Amino acid sequence: MHICCLEKGRRERDEIMKILMHTMHMSTSIGASLQACALGKKLLSIGHSPYLLYYVPPFYSDVLSSNVHCSSFRDVFSYIINGGNREKERLRFVDFKNKCHSPLTNKYTGIDSLLSDVPAFDAYICGSDQVWNPMITHYDMSYFFTFVNNGAKKISYAASIGRDVVSLDIEEYLSTGLSHMDYIGVREDTAVSAIKKILPDMDITQNIDPTFLLDKEEWRTMYSQPQSNLPKRYILYYPIKETELGISLLAEMKRKYALPCVSFSSSFRKAEGVDLNLHGIGPAEFLYLCNNAEMVLTNSFHGFALSVIHKKKVICFTKPHQNTRMESLSRLLNLQDLMISSVGEVKSKKWDNVWSSCYKSIAARIKQEQNRADAYLRKALG
Repeated sequence: MHICCLEKGRRERDEIMKILMHTMHMSTSIGASLQACALGKKLLSIGHSPYLLYYVPPFYSDVLSSNVHCSSFRDVFSYIINGGNREKERLRFVDFKNKCHSPLTNKYTGIDSLLSDVPAFDAYICGSDQVWNPMITHYDMSYFFTFVNNGAKKISYAASIGRDVVSLDIEEYLSTGLSHMDYIGVREDTAVSAIKKILPDMDITQNIDPTFLLDKEEWRTMYSQPQSNLPKRYILYYPIKETELGISLLAEMKRKYALPCVSFSSSFRKAEGVDLNLHGIGPAEFLYLCNNAEMVLTNSFHGFALSVIHKKKVICFTKPHQNTRMESLSRLLNLQDLMISSVGEVKSKKWDNVWSSCYKSIAARIKQEQNRADAYLRKALG
């Protein structure tokens, strides 16, 4: 009996895989940091040992470095004015990374350094986020694990191209890279269609963003209150880029619900309509602000995603372009009514009814996607 128990324990230990995740997590991007955190925790929960590739080629920032790169006089001037806020923000990201992210590998500065010292793992997962958007990655082939030749499985989870229209040069880039992958999971339904055209015989799976793999209670353990003088009730305004539509939406919601607006940035300049502009906000502080907000107005993909997870009264206003990611998520979870693309929609919709209708069965829809994600990961790693 004792020998059988030892053999069972040995088999269980042998099944624990050491997994390398290759994604974007070294910048001060709240969404990038949260999705990297979530996928690592998911892999840990199904019995594996995840690590994050510490990858900072020249065109990427390194949140662990306090060095400042200024390429113009405008950059220098901005740093003189806002540098203290940026450093406070960076340190908040570092703190979150130390507490909530998977362990880091050694530092790599480009695909050549990966080829000269290939990190040895049992499996390799790229994603989530826009790891296959060449406008961001500069056509970096490392996100297809072209540096790996040890026979280990190469998997993508919720990888994003970040666009609807794929040009011929991007098709060629994807075709070359995807030929190295064993399992392909992408985040947007448009990416499924685009890759199917390139690789018609390949099985392509749509995965929900990793942030949905953790529920509200799991995210709650990571909250950090940014400061003590927050209003009891407030609108959280989180624009990736300010637009006339966002400004009009904020003005209307403030008028209708008589709530102050809280926002955050590294700049001392407050956006139009903002009553309290916070500085030094990292992922943990954002989670707190989102959870405690009465309402969230955003054109950020992960701002939208985390608001839905927390069942917030959220309105997602579109940008002039690049709305693929948010539109796909809204279709996946049947939340199209939470998105607006014109000022007319702001006033015409009965928002309390919209929120009630959209969230009526949201828990079941998210659970269904969580189960699909779990099955996909277990099959790919099995």
